[in-house]
Amino acid sequence: KVAPADQFAGLADASLLANNVAALDIADEAVPEMNHLQTLARDAEAAGTSQAGITNSNGGDASASHHQLALVTSHGFSGQYATSRYSISASLIAGQGETMQRDYDYAMVTHLRDLPAAEVIGAAAAERALAKLNPRKLPSQTSVVYFEPRVGRSLLSAFAGAISGSAITRGTSFLKDALGTPVFAEHVTVTDDPLRARGL
Repeated sequence: KVAPADQFAGLADASLLANNVAALDIADEAVPEMNHLQTLARDAEAAGTSQAGITNSNGGDASASHHQLALVTSHGFSGQYATSRYSISASLIAGQGETMQRDYDYAMVTHLRDLPAAEVIGAAAAERALAKLNPRKLPSQTSVVYFEPRVGRSLLSAFAGAISGSAITRGTSFLKDALGTPVFAEHVTVTDDPLRARGL
């Protein structure tokens, strides 16, 4: 009685069921040993803490996971797929006292051999943390703003949440009445490609 009506809550028409599922190569059978993951984590951290100006560490991390998903409906669909994830990360602290800054870097892939070297992740985390030291205060002004890629991803994440079916149905999205209206400048193109090989 309190849930909003949703005409699309239910099974899709049988004519819309997928008959051919693309092979996306998103599952790797590699199962790294625990000591290998520990070595990756330690190497990432060591590469970062060896940089001049890095004074402490929040640690390095490496992980591996495998998932299997099966979907079956009462009106004819049956399918399954497997996924794998491998990651490395490092979080470091630069500076001392009240001027300390923290930042991180990470990589996540679907195939173990696609992971960058742990040393690359550690060095990038150090570079990010060091870049935050001694910030300058800018005067009030009108200027062009460039978003760092990680910030860009967070903005797109907020946008994706705003156009999700559940948010629209509940009426909680700031875009609930914006269907058919532009929400970005004309030169901005957002592409959602669920068929990208080895994609996350």
